[in-house]
Amino acid sequence: MNDGGSKRLWQGRRRWGCEMSEIIRVEPEELRKSYIKIYLAIENHLSNNSQLKHKTPHCLLFFYAIECAVKYCWMRKENLCLSPLPQVKDNERHPFYSHSLDPLIKDLQIPANNLSKYQRNFHLTGHKSSKLINFSQLHQVWRYGIVIKPEDEISAVEYLKQIGEYLEQRWQLR
Repeated sequence: MNDGGSKRLWQGRRRWGCEMSEIIRVEPEELRKSYIKIYLAIENHLSNNSQLKHKTPHCLLFFYAIECAVKYCWMRKENLCLSPLPQVKDNERHPFYSHSLDPLIKDLQIPANNLSKYQRNFHLTGHKSSKLINFSQLHQVWRYGIVIKPEDEISAVEYLKQIGEYLEQRWQLR
């Protein structure tokens, strides 16, 4: 591997009064391998300890595994060998550089019948801000340790599993 570090990093621009960090551009295969590593680690850990089934750190890592899978498949669909440049258009970065997976999932055209039985809004418990969050906010809730109603968290994980299962079948991830 060459030292193309400067080719893989993008120096951010000032936005909202602070400097955006450098963005690392990735190859599809790096995302696929990351998906497999994270997914297998979680699967192995959970199979050895069923009490941890829906604990926040595992949910967050599972979200990141599915994020890698979605981005890998999207890059394959777009025939990209390196993640897109994060050009800012209308003050928005490319959806690839967000944790909101909705635009990429929509672009991958995952059949609605694969996902429609799972809710996309989730109730928070004991939190001062909004009591209802949507799918695009899940990673934030898990990252910051905010509690979701247990049945909603199960539904959120099942929703992510369905995305992963569809992508594994369609794009041969493993």
